[in-house]
Amino acid sequence: CDIQGVQGRLGAGYFFTDPQIHGTLHRWGKGDLGREGMRMFFTAHRCNEVCRLLGLTPSNSTYAEDNDDDDGETGTLAMKQLRDQLKQQAKVKPPPAAPKPSTSKSPSPVPGGSSFGTATLS
Repeated sequence: CDIQGVQGRLGAGYFFTDPQIHGTLHRWGKGDLGREGMRMFFTAHRCNEVCRLLGLTPSNSTYAEDNDDDDGETGTLAMKQLRDQLKQQAKVKPPPAAPKPSTSKSPSPVPGGSSFGTATLS
């Protein structure tokens, strides 16, 4: 994963652009360079304020081919920790509730009129 961006003026935060994902299956578009893209990223990466804000543990930025985990991805210790944290958060979130089917019948629109809203007078 690679995110490029700039820091906003007068401490306005960061503006992220050009996100890129490198995966072992090359399914993230033309910029997905697979393991070679991962190697190039981790060779050049230096932990910074963004890494600290994400709570990532600094690593020696060494790309480790033998650091495969069960989903086939690789990376530094910081990336493994982030991936594990995101997996844990995904397990905690309950699935979204399915919408309940409506049992009421909608009124028929008036010919030549609008069906944007209905009102009932008592």
